[in-house]
Amino acid sequence: MLRVLAIILLTVASASAATIAEKTAGLEKRDGLFPLYWDVKTGNLFLEIPKTGDEFLFYTSLPAGLGSNDIGLDRGQVGRSRLLRFERIGPKILLTEANQRFRSSSPDPLEQKAVADSFASTVHWGFAITAEEGTRVLIDLTPFVLRDGHDASAALRRSRSGTYKIDPTRSVVYLDRTRSFPANTEIEVLLTFTGEPQGGLVASVSPSAEAFTVREHYSFVALPAPGVTPQRQRATLDLLQKMNDLDTQPEDSEMAARIASYELAFKMQAAAPDAVDITKESEETRKLYGIDKPQTRDFGTRLLLARRMVERGVRFVQVYSGGGPVSIQWDAHSNLVNNHEKMAGLTDQPIAALLNDLKARGLLDSTLVIWGSEFGRLPMSESGNGRDHNPHGYTMWFAGGGAKGGTSVGETDELGLRGIGERYHMRDFHATMLHMLGLDQHKLFYLHNGRNEKLTDFGGNLITKLYS
Repeated sequence: MLRVLAIILLTVASASAATIAEKTAGLEKRDGLFPLYWDVKTGNLFLEIPKTGDEFLFYTSLPAGLGSNDIGLDRGQVGRSRLLRFERIGPKILLTEANQRFRSSSPDPLEQKAVADSFASTVHWGFAITAEEGTRVLIDLTPFVLRDGHDASAALRRSRSGTYKIDPTRSVVYLDRTRSFPANTEIEVLLTFTGEPQGGLVASVSPSAEAFTVREHYSFVALPAPGVTPQRQRATLDLLQKMNDLDTQPEDSEMAARIASYELAFKMQAAAPDAVDITKESEETRKLYGIDKPQTRDFGTRLLLARRMVERGVRFVQVYSGGGPVSIQWDAHSNLVNNHEKMAGLTDQPIAALLNDLKARGLLDSTLVIWGSEFGRLPMSESGNGRDHNPHGYTMWFAGGGAKGGTSVGETDELGLRGIGERYHMRDFHATMLHMLGLDQHKLFYLHNGRNEKLTDFGGNLITKLYS
């Protein structure tokens, strides 16, 4: 027994003594923020951590999606971003996220620690150390990336499309989109989901409803160094752009699109601090939007931010009311009166404030404001005191941007069930909206799946009564 125990201990000691150079000998290296090592024989991807403890930005995306808007797994979708760090504790490396919602602004380290200890953090993953040299450690990243990091299975459950899980025998690291640069490391994986489908959504977009394959992407992005000015960060990004161009094939349109999205993100970050700082607004303006009242504070803040974006030249702003928990949705399948009175109370004052504020600033004539929804409510009851969806006749309104005020266009029958007389299709609504924005519906195309598509499909009729 003693000899067996000695052999086990000797084996462990020998394994832990492996250096990174020894472990990665013969592997394909992709150097960058976090150097990557690809083992072509086993299909494993190793990641080197130059130094533990440094925070970085991490987020997921979906470069190749499922193709059904109803499921919510569209190509190009970006997941939630997180501020993470690799932390070493004994023989393990933990991928940790501090609690960003509850932080101390005090410079006192003891106060910072007190707040940090009062609220939970999250350890997203634990890794065994494969090899190490000095402060550098090597981990096997394969199990971490060959999982549903984008949470596609949750979207399938929410849309009642079935219960799916990843088949590891049909999932691999996608090397064509796996690279490392000085300020970011990008890893892409090809994942095959299998399961029992429900409904017909998956079958409508996949060759097999029992198995479909998508690609998920992981981005590790370095944070700017303390004291870095926007000008210096801009110069750094320009240099990185040139370096990325040297490593990007001309035909690699996906990589070019990804780089362009990072560039846009930087521009938005640079402009955002001023645009979202509503403390610069007068007390009178904040009261106008209802920000001083709990009932209207949330939606009022959204619309005030929308106005600040408009006056800074943002061309399209979309604001949602509802869509969150059941308690703040317009979807009144039950208790319609209570629901709509409550939701109207949350939105009426902020909407009036937005229109008056835009007009007072001379922005309403050049800003088209549209209030709409995906459908209305049926005139007959559901569950006694609720109403189901009504796609046959419902209301939208236009203001500003050349819309003809005080005009009612179209009507429903006496029950409010169906449109009667001169009825309008959603294509007509889109065609009119584009026309009022100065765009010709017949000249606005988007290449999708090898076909030039347009918002109005084969064309809509202009609702001239809205603006003439």
